Amino acid sequence: MNSQSYVQMRAGHSQGAITERYVHAAQVAHPGAADRSEERIFAAVEAAEVPSSVPISTSEATSGAGEAAFPGSSQLPGLDSNQQPSG
Repeated sequence: MNSQSYVQMRAGHSQGAITERYVHAAQVAHPGAADRSEERIFAAVEAAEVPSSVPISTSEATSGAGEAAFPGSSQLPGLDSNQQPSG
């Protein structure tokens, strides 16, 4: 879901054009507000190291075998390297 359709759904607008008008009006009335909000919200994230959601075991990190974190996830059977059906 993209951001405009999310805003449209949350605002309860039946047409995307209505949402576009309100977003444009907000940008005219408060120029740069979205950028300032993002800077404020993400300042803590940029300053801190974000932990990985997939832990790497010490044996995988030292082996360097180049295997995927989830075996078999790099390529599905019956698909070529571009994940397109082979044949």
